[in-house]
Amino acid sequence: MFAYSIPAYIIAKNVVQSQQPLTIAIDGIVVLSGSGAPDAIPIFTDVHTAEQYRDEQLPGCSVFELTTVGVFLGALSAMKAKATHIVFDPFRPGMQSQAALIDDILQNPPS
Repeated sequence: MFAYSIPAYIIAKNVVQSQQPLTIAIDGIVVLSGSGAPDAIPIFTDVHTAEQYRDEQLPGCSVFELTTVGVFLGALSAMKAKATHIVFDPFRPGMQSQAALIDDILQNPPS
């Protein structure tokens, strides 16, 4: 396992969050796919990197902040329908991307 921080950011067309119980619906989430690699949803730990990627690659989408561990885990649950993995900071120069199974994070959430 590896360390990551909250808040984190995702790129999607729309995110709807409701409280009590916390539920998150994500429409048009960005999914990365490549030959021989599992589908993965990019998670950004820096808002400026997320905005730059959105501006360059997905101008019709928005950047959404996952503000707490609960919101992060709720978003992961919603993302499971689209991909099996997430990848942290996939396009950040000078940093190596880290991929993780969504189920692993949901079973061992950050504290």
